[in-house]
Amino acid sequence: IEDKTDAPILAGVVTILSALPFLKINSLVDFLSTKIVFFKFLEIFLSESFPVSIRVLIIGIIILVLGVVLKIFKVGFSISNFFSKMKEKSDVNNLKKKVKTLEEKNSEKDSKNKSK
Repeated sequence: IEDKTDAPILAGVVTILSALPFLKINSLVDFLSTKIVFFKFLEIFLSESFPVSIRVLIIGIIILVLGVVLKIFKVGFSISNFFSKMKEKSDVNNLKKKVKTLEEKNSEKDSKNKSK
C-alpha cells in the first residue's frame, strides 16, 4: 500500500469479499446433502456459516464506510502524519541509543589503553 489512508478501504473490501462465499455455501451444502452422504457430515461444520458471514459482511461494510469517510474528510492524512512522526521519533531514539553504546565502548577501550 503506497498510501496509508487507503488501508481501511482496502481492509473493508477484502473483508466483504471474504464473507461472500460463506453466504451461499450453506444453501449449496443443503442442496448437495440430499444427494451425497458426505455433505450431510459437512453440513454440521457449516451450520453457523450464514450468521457468521453476515456479521463479517456488516463489519466489512462498516470498515469500508469508515475508510471512505476518513478519505473524504482527509482525516487519514493527519493519522498518517502522526504515525510518520512516531516512527521518526523511534528512529531518533534508536540512533541515540546506538551512539551512546558506541561511546561507552570507545571509553572502555580508551581506559584499557591508558592503563597499559
